Amino acid sequence: MGGHAFFVHYTSGGDEFLLIAMLKLREGAGIDEVSLDLMPTLVIDTDKLHEAARLNVTRWQFGEEPYLTFIKGRGADEVTAYFREALSCVVYTSSKHHTSQMIAAASAYVTSLPLLDQEAKKKVWTEVRERLFDCFSSNKEEVVLAAIAVAVDPLQPHLFEEYVTTGVGAGTYQVSHQFKPDRTTYSSLRRIRGKMGTVAVAFEVEDVRQGRVAYDDNSDALLIFGPSADLKKEIEDNVTPGP
Repeated sequence: MGGHAFFVHYTSGGDEFLLIAMLKLREGAGIDEVSLDLMPTLVIDTDKLHEAARLNVTRWQFGEEPYLTFIKGRGADEVTAYFREALSCVVYTSSKHHTSQMIAAASAYVTSLPLLDQEAKKKVWTEVRERLFDCFSSNKEEVVLAAIAVAVDPLQPHLFEEYVTTGVGAGTYQVSHQFKPDRTTYSSLRRIRGKMGTVAVAFEVEDVRQGRVAYDDNSDALLIFGPSADLKKEIEDNVTPGP
């Protein structure tokens, strides 16, 4: 499990970062500068770049969560354990936080798209919500940023990756390159839940799009259209008669 610890201290988006990676070397070939002959040398084995940790020093100094994120290769669970232990990292940001941050970043990314009016952005966001839900539900144990980027922007996924790693969203949304999606959180992409006193409501986003559920601003009321006969009877049977 040995290797060489690699530290990079840099600033991005106004925040100070410290990147720590464990590098491994392998035998390779180089070219002699004088004779131009091939000669044995040691090179970084990128196939064994299992994991790196990035510490947002600025957030850490101000006590803001999360300040530590990991980048790790698929199937590197054993390496993850020793790497995190070596960094004395015993507390991890919850999957709920990562999931909600990724959804918020996707929404902000769609909002920032140029050359689209509000109606067009709403249509795009509707499509992104569906793809994001499918992406999370298809990768319940672990989802990677590359897969999420394809769900957000199928034609140019690299733009979303850049947005959350080095672009405008990097300083706002602290996302992990790999995490376990939180089902309750990503279910909100398809299902709306809420409470009004003791009244709990839950319905699909599609019900709103199809006009089965609506909000009336004038009466500040939630309207449900076309209730089933059983539901109407249940309500009528339990209504207290007026004076």
